[in-house]
Amino acid sequence: MIYSLNTDQRRALQGIDLLLKQNIDGIITTPTIVETYSSQFDEMEQAHTPIVFVDGHAPNSSFPFVQSSNQEGI
Repeated sequence: MIYSLNTDQRRALQGIDLLLKQNIDGIITTPTIVETYSSQFDEMEQAHTPIVFVDGHAPNSSFPFVQSSNQEGI
């Protein structure tokens, strides 16, 4: 399932809730949304939903992340 949160916070909260209700296997996302939706990420962590961040890490988080280098092209 692919879901774009865009910048509409109401739609994003609905999307996160929808994903959680669908009993998903995990989430791959960017860390830019963590502060805005911290309570949802806390809920996912408590439910043991795997989360991996792409292109950065979430501050104060133990979630794994994958970081690329735009300058080196890797």
